[in-house]
Amino acid sequence: MNITGSAPRLVSDPQGQLIGWAARLAANLCPYSTPLMDMQIAVLIIAPAFTTAGIYGILTLVVPIVGRDKSLLRPRQDLIIFMLVDFFSGSLQAMGGGLAASAFGQNKDPEPGTYTMLAGIAAQLAGTAILSLFFEGCHYLG
Repeated sequence: MNITGSAPRLVSDPQGQLIGWAARLAANLCPYSTPLMDMQIAVLIIAPAFTTAGIYGILTLVVPIVGRDKSLLRPRQDLIIFMLVDFFSGSLQAMGGGLAASAFGQNKDPEPGTYTMLAGIAAQLAGTAILSLFFEGCHYLG
C-alpha cells in the first residue's frame, strides 16, 4: 500500500458528507420524505468509513518508517484487523439504518434499528480509539 491508495479514500468522505448533509437539508424542507431520510442516514453513516480506511492504510505506512519493533502488530495485521472491525461496524450500521428506515416507512417503531445502528457506531468508535492507541504507541516508542 502507498499514499496514493489512501488518498482516494480520504477524499471520498467529504464528498459523501456533502451529499448526506444536502439530503438532510432537503429532508428538513420535506420532513415526510422517506427517500430523503434513507439517503441522509445511509450516506452520513457510511461516508466516514472511507476516512478510517485511509487512516488504516496510513498506519501501515508509518510502522515500517518508525520500525516494525515499535508496533504491537505487523503493518499488514493492523490493516486486516482494523478493516475487519470497520466492516463489522459498518455492517451493523447499515442493518440498523435499514431496519429503522423500513420501520419508519411502515409507521412502526424505529428504535430497534436505531439501537442496532448505534451499536455499530459504538463499535467503530471503539476501533478508532484502539487505532489511536496504536498510533500513539508507535509515536511514543519511535
